[in-house]
Amino acid sequence: MLAPIPFGPISPPGNGTLGSTDRPQRMNPRSKRERSRRRAWLAALLLLAGCGQTAFEPPLPPDLDALDPELGRLAREHAAKVRADPENALAVATLALVYESNRLWPQAQACYERAASLDASEPAWPYHAAMTRMWGNDFAGASDAADMLRAKFPQFAPAHFLRGDLALEQGDFELARACLERAAQLAPGAPQPRAALGDALLRRGDAQAAVRELEAALTIDPEFGSARHLLGSALLRLGESERASSEFAAKTQERPRMLGDAWSERAQEFSVLVEVRVERALKLMDQNRVEEAVQLLELARRTRPGELQVLVNLGIAYLRLGKQEAAQDALEAALRLAPDDFRVHLNLAGLHFSAQRFELARQAALRAASISPAVAQAHFLAGKSAIELELWDPGLASLREARRLEPANVMFLREFASAARRAGQLQEARSTFEELAKLAPASWQPLAELARVCAQQGDWSAARDAIGRARAIAPQEAALAALEAEFSRREQGR
Repeated sequence: MLAPIPFGPISPPGNGTLGSTDRPQRMNPRSKRERSRRRAWLAALLLLAGCGQTAFEPPLPPDLDALDPELGRLAREHAAKVRADPENALAVATLALVYESNRLWPQAQACYERAASLDASEPAWPYHAAMTRMWGNDFAGASDAADMLRAKFPQFAPAHFLRGDLALEQGDFELARACLERAAQLAPGAPQPRAALGDALLRRGDAQAAVRELEAALTIDPEFGSARHLLGSALLRLGESERASSEFAAKTQERPRMLGDAWSERAQEFSVLVEVRVERALKLMDQNRVEEAVQLLELARRTRPGELQVLVNLGIAYLRLGKQEAAQDALEAALRLAPDDFRVHLNLAGLHFSAQRFELARQAALRAASISPAVAQAHFLAGKSAIELELWDPGLASLREARRLEPANVMFLREFASAARRAGQLQEARSTFEELAKLAPASWQPLAELARVCAQQGDWSAARDAIGRARAIAPQEAALAALEAEFSRREQGR
């Protein structure tokens, strides 16, 4: 079954790819909301320039209610607490967390730096101030702040990790290695320092050392997605393509990129901005915590009932739970808002396909493909639906287009090869299974299917060769032994 298409980052039509869902991002048009944030940034910079130790007026972004009414309520509530007790570092830091949790970086930075000046014994405040600088694209300021933090709190692992991560992005591999090794020593139970160290070594060209660090990260967390992908890349550089293929195919989950601290764990408590809630919901779905994602998206729907990204992702989440009526309700609401958005049609197609309403699925997928012809998954789902209806020619045509757009997509190739075989297009099926066997050299299944097609063509020599190659990969696989015995009987009965 085709996975739903998250309403996250989408590449512009014409380049033939969907945006990655490993790190979901907000849709970020040049809107009134974004202009408000830019004005808020400038206002906060003026506040930073003017604020002193003796007077601190808690910053409030301009047009706060235009961003989100609930965010406005939270910000004013906690700003009032700061005014009532201006020397309370925890109150100031809590206001900072409200802003940080909703990506208001300059306001968060101002408050964290104030909290750090009020309580010099707490490393969390300057650490989060440094991170808000980084997220606000002030990499030099973030690096300086991280250096001061490491000097003052040498046992605080997140400070070393942050400096190492910044050095890695700035191309200073020696500094990155030193900082990340120190972070790994101070936080031996966290996979992030080892994974980042592996990344640094891989970028420097030392794939063998990178493999050691990445395997260490995966020993701590076997489903740490970024470490698994980097390990596959390192193994490819070492020429170990079969091991690399298995790493790329392994089950993984998204994990936080940064090394967390106790203060970070409270962020969800204040994340109210719709974009933030949607990203959080996408991450929860990546972690198979779909019920929690639904709760978060339903809360966002109550707050902002007309948000397209909320409705589409809510439909996806309900579909993941098998709640088709609720999924259809959300997606049809999205369709009324955006009748020409290909993601709405594509996810409706997925909904209909899961309910075995194949003609409706095909029509919805064709509509998605007509809106965005470069989206391979629209053609793929149209093709799969047509094949289920035994509409062989249009089905194969749609699957060919999906294959053309994403020639290395193993799922597309497998479905096309199987459909071609069912349609009697044996030569096309054979060549596609051969291509699959090259793309997935550690898998025996494409070779078994190749053997079946060769046998259907009467090419018993090629069939035996394919079975032999499959048995070399999986010598104990009972299905291969049974297939080999079947071929022997059929050959003898010719």
